[in-house]
Amino acid sequence: MKSKRHYYIDRVSEMILDTANVNFKVDEIASSIGVTKKTLYNYFDSKQQLLECVVDSYLKRGIDEIRTEAATIGLPIASLVAVGRKVSALQHSLARHPAITRELVDAASAQRIVGERREELLAVVVHFFAKGSRTGVFDDDLDAVLAGKLFLSGVEAAAHRRFATADGRTVEGELSKVMYYMLKGCCSSDGLLSLREALDLRVVAC
Repeated sequence: MKSKRHYYIDRVSEMILDTANVNFKVDEIASSIGVTKKTLYNYFDSKQQLLECVVDSYLKRGIDEIRTEAATIGLPIASLVAVGRKVSALQHSLARHPAITRELVDAASAQRIVGERREELLAVVVHFFAKGSRTGVFDDDLDAVLAGKLFLSGVEAAAHRRFATADGRTVEGELSKVMYYMLKGCCSSDGLLSLREALDLRVVAC
């Protein structure tokens, strides 16, 4: 059963998505979700904390979806490719969340929230690098933690370029190439076949 705190976060999230107001007062927030201001302050120290929880909840939901999809796929390389694409999409959608675009949560706070959740994403990535090493698609002496950090950083860097260009196909192609070259160096001969299948991409060596 969902806790009251999570219930209020979900309701406020819906309110932010449904209105263009950028000057929320706690009284208005409380009234819109059918509780008193005092009730909200029983669960949140301030309006800022409540709004930050909205962003954190959105990010957590996205990471949970990434984790679930990757686990469903199961195959290490295909899972990593799926994670890379989903991380890029999540960064893109988070940057356009109304709480961010209307500056209800400032950039520094948003970056802190992302940083706090990043370890969860890294754990997913490291898991599949380690699994790939055990199953023979990656080198058996692979440092899964280091490989995971490099892979995630590369995906994030490619995703940031997505914000600066209107050519979505070009950026998606760049992301695929980034993942190809970052995973290629970790792959065994069997892994290279799986990588080409997972990306469905012909990469011409530079």
